[in-house]
Amino acid sequence: MMVNSENLANLDKVAFLFFLYAFYRQGYLLGVKLGKV
Repeated sequence: MMVNSENLANLDKVAFLFFLYAFYRQGYLLGVKLGKV
């Protein structure tokens, strides 16, 4: 059970980082399209 708990926590962390990266990338591409960057 401990291992499962740790694995879930790691997956949660990875998913959060991936979401953050995707969000940042979307914002950057949008900025480029609008000519702000």
